[in-house]
Amino acid sequence: MRKKHTFFWTFLGRVAYEPMLETQRTLRAAVISGVAPGGLLLLEHPPTITIGRRGDEKNILLTRESLASLGIGLHRVERGGDVTYHGPGQLVAYPVMPVLGGVHGFVRSLAEAARQLLKGLQVEATWSEERPGLWTTDGKIAAVGLHVSRKVAIHGLALNLSPD
Repeated sequence: MRKKHTFFWTFLGRVAYEPMLETQRTLRAAVISGVAPGGLLLLEHPPTITIGRRGDEKNILLTRESLASLGIGLHRVERGGDVTYHGPGQLVAYPVMPVLGGVHGFVRSLAEAARQLLKGLQVEATWSEERPGLWTTDGKIAAVGLHVSRKVAIHGLALNLSPD
């Protein structure tokens, strides 16, 4: 018989990308096995670029060597989407939890939560189906990319609050 758990959330501060990716994968395995209920990990990363499954390195304006010399990590990952920058001033939300109601609905729910947060900060943003993400009149303010395995999500949302 499974134990009853409640979801958790935690703000972790600034965390390097690779250890956090391993944490997500470990937590997902625990959720799939019924040991953990899942939760929401909130953090920021040091300067990092991730490339999703459909991503193309040609969409990065600097060479790998230039990125390395600037201290910017580069990681190819299993999430959807293209290229995403993560860094200081950006809130990253990793929901490691069961996806109920389908992946598209889950993505839109993440985006709507971010839109509501922005609205509370007096920032108007809208979702774009053509160019997935949340957009303001100044440009893209949030990216969403997930990987779902056995109905449990990892990766998530990157919200630009005060990036350099």
